[in-house]
Amino acid sequence: MRRFALALLLTPLLAGSAPAQPQPEPLQQALQQARAEQASAEAETARLDRVAGSARDEADRLRAQEAAAAKAIDAAEARITAADAQFRLAAAYLAVNRQRLAEQQRPVSSLLAGLAVMARRPPLLALAGGGGGADEFVKVSVLLDSTLPLIRARTRTLSTQLSEAQRLEAAAISARAELVRSRPALTARRQQFAALEQRAVDRLLAAGGAALGTGDVAIAAGEQVERIRNQQSSNRSAQALAVQLASQDPAPPRPFAPAGQQPRPPFAYALPVSAPVIEGLGAVDDSGVRSRGISFATARGSPVSAPADGTVRFSGPFRDYDGVVILDHGGGWMSLIVNISSELKPGDKVHLGDPLGRTLGPIVVELSHNGQRFSPALIAGSSQSLSKGTKGG
Repeated sequence: MRRFALALLLTPLLAGSAPAQPQPEPLQQALQQARAEQASAEAETARLDRVAGSARDEADRLRAQEAAAAKAIDAAEARITAADAQFRLAAAYLAVNRQRLAEQQRPVSSLLAGLAVMARRPPLLALAGGGGGADEFVKVSVLLDSTLPLIRARTRTLSTQLSEAQRLEAAAISARAELVRSRPALTARRQQFAALEQRAVDRLLAAGGAALGTGDVAIAAGEQVERIRNQQSSNRSAQALAVQLASQDPAPPRPFAPAGQQPRPPFAYALPVSAPVIEGLGAVDDSGVRSRGISFATARGSPVSAPADGTVRFSGPFRDYDGVVILDHGGGWMSLIVNISSELKPGDKVHLGDPLGRTLGPIVVELSHNGQRFSPALIAGSSQSLSKGTKGG
């Protein structure tokens, strides 16, 4: 009877088998792909940095620096993807490993519990209790002796798997930490890219669009255009915003404006579209990039009118952006409108309210005076002639 009980205890131990291995192939493929993309982007970033260092003029250097910054963003995003895949892969292995440990510990625990119960019974009492006497006791001892190597091997296996589980847990923690560390790096790269775009648009405005071919520089408003999303926003129109700002006395200081009284243009200025404002001048996005104009939730095909009298200095696409118009109002005042389709050519004269073209989607409007940014809505509100309000009622 005693031998039968021991055999029952040993059966799950002898029959125990490891559970199925995890199926991490998709995660491994994602991790390998992300690491390959990261390595490729980092190599291209290094190459473009070398090109920027050897550039002979400011335009080539700026173009190479901007391309390098864009690739650095790709590398940072790939690093985050790799860290996330590594974390999920380690977590999957850890979960399966813990399940395997639990299943393999169960028969060993049952055996140890049974042996502990049997050990409480003194050998002499076991012999006197019948059921085979000394012969049965010897057989049980032989069975235990033959099983001990298996128990020791299983114990070593469990110990190894426990160490592996601890290693996987540490790997998961490390991957999560790398994921957390990579996000600020991505933010910094985006800020660097935005700063380079701002330098490019400053150069563009300073040159008045002269001698700048398609794709020569990226405009600072490009980052803003990419961030514009098709979502519900404020129902206030640009006219209402301008009127509200104009009613404040005195007007509050705006970002990028010099201390003291703001300069006012010697001409009438009106907003080029009537649409909800979805981002104002000086707004800071999640990456820490500050807006240099105001963004309107215009539908594709909406008419755009000239905000003031001026001369077209640039009209056409820029790299990934299908349409940009730059107007020179004189006296250092310049307007830049992004995401507009226009048939105007450099040198064309326009007057306040004249058609400029049609929107290609949400647009961004920047107004600057000698390189200093001002809110188009504020300038329109303080203008002597709100053409939109006058003509539209």
